[in-house]
Amino acid sequence: MKTITAYVDDLKEITGSDYATAKRMGVRKECVSVIRKNGRVSDEAAIKMAEILEIDPSEILIAAAIARSEGETKKAWIALSKRAGIAATIVLTTSLMSSFYELKSDNFNCQKYTLCEVSDTTLKIDP
Repeated sequence: MKTITAYVDDLKEITGSDYATAKRMGVRKECVSVIRKNGRVSDEAAIKMAEILEIDPSEILIAAAIARSEGETKKAWIALSKRAGIAATIVLTTSLMSSFYELKSDNFNCQKYTLCEVSDTTLKIDP
């Protein structure tokens, strides 16, 4: 999972500077400097960052919650982020497998696999 500072760096790559990032976010440049320095961001700013980066807001919202949390709460957010990452991987893998089957089925004698069960980090597939 990326840190808030890494997302701010990504924004800078898109906008060209922290000043331009602040302008696109509709905040003062000092706000971007504080976000960069503390590694923390409000949920509202996280959503605006996601819009500029054209990514799912939940990705930055989870990173923001992790940055603001401590102890057991932080551990719970980290566990959630890992499960969200696993879920995204499963969706991507299933999508790619379906695309491969559709594109290559005429050229290869291949089987299509379907996802049958997911529990934590164990992925089981049936032919």
